[in-house]
Amino acid sequence: MQIEVNGTRLFVDVHGLQYEPEGETMREKPVTFVLHGGPGMDHSYYLPWLKPLEKHTQMIFIDHRGTGRSARDSSRETWTIETFADDIEELRKKLGLERISLMGNSFGGMWGLVYATRYPHNLDRLVLIDTAPSWGTWTEAQQIALKKGSKEQRKVFTRVFDGEVRTDEEFKAWWDVMISLYFHAYDDEAGRNMVGRTKGSPLVAARMFREIIPNYDVRKDLWMIRCPTLVLVGKHDWITPVSQSEEIARLIPGSRLVVFDKSGHMPFIEETQKFLDVVGDFLGR
Repeated sequence: MQIEVNGTRLFVDVHGLQYEPEGETMREKPVTFVLHGGPGMDHSYYLPWLKPLEKHTQMIFIDHRGTGRSARDSSRETWTIETFADDIEELRKKLGLERISLMGNSFGGMWGLVYATRYPHNLDRLVLIDTAPSWGTWTEAQQIALKKGSKEQRKVFTRVFDGEVRTDEEFKAWWDVMISLYFHAYDDEAGRNMVGRTKGSPLVAARMFREIIPNYDVRKDLWMIRCPTLVLVGKHDWITPVSQSEEIARLIPGSRLVVFDKSGHMPFIEETQKFLDVVGDFLGR
């Protein structure tokens, strides 16, 4: 469905019941907003791997403004991390929810951290998957890409992050080359499916990487997050390496860090059962 928020329409897809029948009663489950990476990607790459979490929490997958199946009518001036976070808050109000949990991977974690520092009192739990507290991650990421990437990957990997990719064709071509670097043990079928089903927006990505993300840094504000926080990272992630999650865990009081030894950027694909066990236990408490 599409829901009007802050002058645009966000696509949301609801997985699982909020109230689960248990005998003569209805058990209320927590509600988790799931935020995708990119920027300019969409929620589809989480599926089908996250679906089993429905038994622990109702999940609301969201395509941020300007991409995926959300409306493409928002102006470029509104393509900011803060606006994306404010859209989440407006959506929470529209759905009549008091407190929500957030789960975000990659840029989705950045978007989630900005929300968490702007609206800390509205959060129940926070799950951060392979993300970073600042764009300082790019310095280390470049070193890893030059060391681990193929000849073709070393040639093109900076293009999206420099804002040079502007068309759908260029976006897909970049992902076709780069997708394997995001895995520890690349699964060609999973990679092709992810790239093929994505309805991305390279223009949103270009604007964000050229003008917005270079200024992203929430480290000084992470002390404000007081909800239970789970920080997850793949040991072999190139773009948001382990050091970034370690820094987040150090700066968010009482947070828990879990490293996935056999994963790259998306442990929910490479170590699915471990991921489901850890996150399901955390969100279902």
